[in-house]
Amino acid sequence: MSAAQTALWGVLVFAVVAAIDLLVTRQLAPAAGLTDDAVIFCLGLIAASLAGTVALLKILRRHDPPNYLGLTFPPLKIFGLWTLSAGVKIALLELAAWLFTRPSVPPAWQETFADATAKPLLVVALIIVGPLFEEMFFRGFLHRGLAATRLRWIGAIAITSVLFSLAHFPADLWSFAHGILVGTLLGGARHHSGSIAPSIAIHAILNGKVLVQLALA
Repeated sequence: MSAAQTALWGVLVFAVVAAIDLLVTRQLAPAAGLTDDAVIFCLGLIAASLAGTVALLKILRRHDPPNYLGLTFPPLKIFGLWTLSAGVKIALLELAAWLFTRPSVPPAWQETFADATAKPLLVVALIIVGPLFEEMFFRGFLHRGLAATRLRWIGAIAITSVLFSLAHFPADLWSFAHGILVGTLLGGARHHSGSIAPSIAIHAILNGKVLVQLALA
């Protein structure tokens, strides 16, 4: 699959995901009488992720999807080392947030999830479904296509990190830089392990850290 094809399919998949998310959060959920923002967010994320996964598998049906997306398990030592690196990153980001007096939990997350009652749904959406689909899309599909071009793996990590950050709608420069740093770590894990398993685990840990902070707050 060429870089142009990867980019085109990537845009189409993202459009499908965005459309499903908007349909659920703006139309179906309100029509069903749902008012809890956290529940609506989770339902939109789960529905969009499932639609995006189906779209990716459909696109890659002739390309051995598990191998193309990096849905393989690396040696346990490599998986463990990269997963443990999430702990180091969390500590460094918390230190940076403290030094620059920035919130360690995004304000939007505080508003949406601080008083959420559907904790199991949050766990499913933010620790299982979200990380799995996002890593398949950014570190699996897009990374694989871009790394096969002259951009190589360095360019693939750079581009997917920026797109990853923008896809989370950063509220300011700090949030944008934070998203790029996270994307770079996840991209590095994907490249050096040859699998998206470590990046899925790291992504889940980072989201879990936020949920724990919200619960403690």
